[in-house]
Amino acid sequence: MQTRFAVEASIGIEDTQMEDLLLEVTDCLEFEGYFFIYHSLEEALQAKELLAIGNCFEEFHPLCFLASGSEGPAFFDFGIKSKINGYYLLIEHLSMFTITGGESTDMEMAVYQFEEHLVFSAKEQNKTFYFIESKDEELIRNIAKAYGVEVSFFILDKCSK
Repeated sequence: MQTRFAVEASIGIEDTQMEDLLLEVTDCLEFEGYFFIYHSLEEALQAKELLAIGNCFEEFHPLCFLASGSEGPAFFDFGIKSKINGYYLLIEHLSMFTITGGESTDMEMAVYQFEEHLVFSAKEQNKTFYFIESKDEELIRNIAKAYGVEVSFFILDKCSK
């Protein structure tokens, strides 16, 4: 997991030359829809400033980049599939958890229930990390409790760099 940044342009950007300007003067990793994706915070802030000057700035998003994983039912509300490779998750409204204990069968059954609410899941360091909407944290805790499974949640404000 790595930190990236997205600067979201407003819908009116198509009617300007701002898209071409941003791609020319900033070090944009990818451009997807209205999202300009950057490796560094400095480049993203420069893009934000340029979009604001052109009245095309919509929103700034910290992202978590994952090279591989599985999309959940809510992925397209909170994720961007890279054209090059990997996935970007808009982490402002997401929580991440992993299963830390329980009987094998119980964990398997809990995962079936979790899957209905997933944005994304990824395996790293022999663990599966599950991404959900933050509003679903209590629901996930209750599902885990019902199956006798232990889960641990992580703070997503900083992915590894």
